[in-house]
Amino acid sequence: MPNVPYTHEFAYTYSSQTGEPFPVLVLQLASPAHPEQALDIDAYLDSGAQRSLFDGRSGTALGLELFNGPELRYVSVAGVSLAARLHRVQLVHPALGSFALEVGFSTVPISRNLLGRDFFNFIQIGFRDLQSGPGESDTLRSGRLPLPFRFVPVRGRPGFLIQECVISSFVHLAKSILPTAPRFCCRANY
Repeated sequence: MPNVPYTHEFAYTYSSQTGEPFPVLVLQLASPAHPEQALDIDAYLDSGAQRSLFDGRSGTALGLELFNGPELRYVSVAGVSLAARLHRVQLVHPALGSFALEVGFSTVPISRNLLGRDFFNFIQIGFRDLQSGPGESDTLRSGRLPLPFRFVPVRGRPGFLIQECVISSFVHLAKSILPTAPRFCCRANY
């Protein structure tokens, strides 16, 4: 079994509505043209999302002309389609560093900002689900990658290796089978 060292660890964020843990990073989002208008945002790590997606209201607050960007349609696993406009932004995290990335901004309000696999090309994410015991908090570990990274091996339980690209499909099934709460970890590149 491969052993991946991680340089950073972050606690899961628990949903105020459901109490469920989610892998969330708090980032600063800025337009390269207007860095003084940066916003602090919560962004959910979503291994099922090919590209990152942010609420369009954030793009407008950054001074972006939202509808000047090329259109891209995002489609959920349920088949729901959402139009977004692509813009280049700067993502900054105090421990992980700064990243220039072209992301989608929704043309309608959305409830969650998503960091997709395009972000995972910069940050190695290791999800440690179903590992915490009673009284332990779920964590995210991260490390910067030296080269683009397309997928991350993750372990749902000892001896059971799953590739990152399918983990989101198994989390709810695994939670109903295994008794412990989910957790995840990741590593960023330097």
